[in-house]
Amino acid sequence: MKLRFVLVVGVLASAPAQASSELVILHQDRPSNSLVLDVNGSFNAVSGLQVHNGLGAANMIHLDIEGDFNGGPHGASFAGVALSVGLIPGSITQSGSDNHITASVTGSHNLFAFSQEGSGNRLTASISGMANQVVVTQTGKNNVVGFSQLGIGNMFSVSQTSW
Repeated sequence: MKLRFVLVVGVLASAPAQASSELVILHQDRPSNSLVLDVNGSFNAVSGLQVHNGLGAANMIHLDIEGDFNGGPHGASFAGVALSVGLIPGSITQSGSDNHITASVTGSHNLFAFSQEGSGNRLTASISGMANQVVVTQTGKNNVVGFSQLGIGNMFSVSQTSW
């Protein structure tokens, strides 16, 4: 299993504090899958699942988080358009081959979930602000989505299917 993983947890406070971020890697099916995470903040929660079907190039996830309570912390749940997709906050899933996710999250209380099934799917994301929600699902081949979300309380949901 080839797994590249960096988890940096830092607390900026003038008094002693106990804080942590949680990462759960559920499955890295093939040695060719890659996962690189840089997390700086407290109470962030992300779970990753990658299954390579044996055909094509590796699946890749890269995620940077700077802030607190991002992903799916403490049993958080989606609302509005993000809720209707059915994904769990903080989950990142890729199944198939040659799927790529790159995400950057800055701020606090931002919920996100990404799912790519098939091959050649691409996601590039930037989330900055507070209390934003994003859900992206891509099924099939060669789906591409890129977005930037900035502000407070924004909701964004994308579902793409192609074969």
